[in-house]
Amino acid sequence: MRVVYQLAASIVIGTIGRGHLGYRHGIPYQLDDLGVTGTQVLLPADQGKTYGAGIADALYRLPLMT
Repeated sequence: MRVVYQLAASIVIGTIGRGHLGYRHGIPYQLDDLGVTGTQVLLPADQGKTYGAGIADALYRLPLMT
């Protein structure tokens, strides 16, 4: 495969299961091993639940739908 055009910096967003991202295990670990740096993990957070330090770079919460 030949790269025809490459941006200086790229943003890639993936929809991936929580178990493949939490605590930088799974995909972030594999990307680091491949030399891909600067990755960030954003995970959804259940309201009223606490999470361990380092589970993600950021958490977001959506209002409960009733």
